[in-house]
Amino acid sequence: MYLWHFILMTFMLTLVRANEGNNPTVELGQDCIVNANCCTNNAKCIQGKCQCENSYVERRGNKFCQDIFSTVELGQECNEDANCRANNTICIEGKCQCEHFYDEREIGGKKFCEGVRLLITRENGIYLWTPPKNSKKLVFLRERLTNGFRMVSLAISRPNANINNIYYNTWNDQKYKDEIKYFTLHGTTVGSIGRPIKVADKAGPNATTYIRSLAFHEDTKTLYWTNMKTRNIWKCVINKANCEPILFKQFNNEHPAEIEVHNRFVLWTNDHLYSPSVTAEPINGAGGFDFRNDTEIPIGISVDDKTGRVYWASKLNGAAFTVNSALLTDEKTTSWSREFMDYNYRRPIALAFSPPNTLYWTDWNRHTIWSLRLGGKYPKAVQVPNTDFPDWPMDIAVLPSAA
Repeated sequence: MYLWHFILMTFMLTLVRANEGNNPTVELGQDCIVNANCCTNNAKCIQGKCQCENSYVERRGNKFCQDIFSTVELGQECNEDANCRANNTICIEGKCQCEHFYDEREIGGKKFCEGVRLLITRENGIYLWTPPKNSKKLVFLRERLTNGFRMVSLAISRPNANINNIYYNTWNDQKYKDEIKYFTLHGTTVGSIGRPIKVADKAGPNATTYIRSLAFHEDTKTLYWTNMKTRNIWKCVINKANCEPILFKQFNNEHPAEIEVHNRFVLWTNDHLYSPSVTAEPINGAGGFDFRNDTEIPIGISVDDKTGRVYWASKLNGAAFTVNSALLTDEKTTSWSREFMDYNYRRPIALAFSPPNTLYWTDWNRHTIWSLRLGGKYPKAVQVPNTDFPDWPMDIAVLPSAA
């Protein structure tokens, strides 16, 4: 009797297993009996669970099995660099992303990686940096400065997709005199060279003495700057190569340092030791607001023109620095985050944001340039190649993409 019962149970179990084999509904990672149970392509029943077979890896939260030797597009999941099909892409945290010093762009729905182009002012002139694959050294653009003159700040105007007007200022330590000039770039070729901007002196000579930072507002063709001597912010509408400075913001105790513009706002950092702040004020001067006002001393500032997110560097007590951000709205700050830098990447002076998610800054401590790709699990600063300078890098800007 027991023998017939055992034979019957074995026969029924065999039928159940055969039926299960014809009904593949088991997902990756779930229990299985035979290979046919697994409903995912290129998966087998291995040690009682559906798993990807050899030469395949699990992707998208165990949704499918990917050939480790296949190639995928930018933004898709990958296992190693060789999986990434697009030029200048590597596998970062399981996705094909642009490698360092290349940024994601899109034209006609097609994504690609474009090499960043950095403008850097040093004490003796303006230089253009492109990724090492394109150029093995800095390209000198403008102004071999001598006789006490030093390059300080720059701002970019883009009248069309192929031309950039570069505004910059120099100062002379002995004469206490600044000059504002500009030149044009056709792609990476210098066009008109070093034309001075004739600044009217109706506002007095102090308006253009000790300019700390420049910013250009494209819609109104207005150049803004912070003045270290008067501790004010000035603006000047560019009419060909002429402008008349107008006082935009008068301060009593603040020290306006770096300045930026975004749509209808002028933004600046105030590095006063006892009342530091990061401020945004409408172009029309009708009421501003502070992002932060605490014990951190803000330094460089930059903005993502697409999203309105503002980034700035701050100095903490001691030698540490942070990179901070806030989302700019018409009312107030809506979010706040912080990326701590390693102590080695100290003393950032100027910031430049390159979309979609990379920051560059000049480092006065190590006389070099750093980049930080924001987001991801492990953001880490990377030194920009060929930027070990014998002098101080002053300002930095990202040339707009043609995309």
